[in-house]
Amino acid sequence: MKGFLVQKEFDFPFTHDLERLCVLCSEFDSSFNSVLDDCIVLTQYASQSRYPEDEEIEEHETESAIHKAERIYNFAYEIINPKTEPPN
Repeated sequence: MKGFLVQKEFDFPFTHDLERLCVLCSEFDSSFNSVLDDCIVLTQYASQSRYPEDEEIEEHETESAIHKAERIYNFAYEIINPKTEPPN
């Protein structure tokens, strides 16, 4: 998403808040709203990993988070590079 904002020559804030970045991207392209829910979920992990509590993340949660991150990455990559496949 930061790459998309750079492409739009938008001076985005220094943040790991995917929800905030997604909302900024959606101001240029409303299709970013399709990944907003995934961004909201993943943003929670950013603060959780920086300030861990006693609660561990379950394996199914990890797999779900990876799937969401891949979906966001592939979506943004396609917007930035519409005729190329994202690298693995």
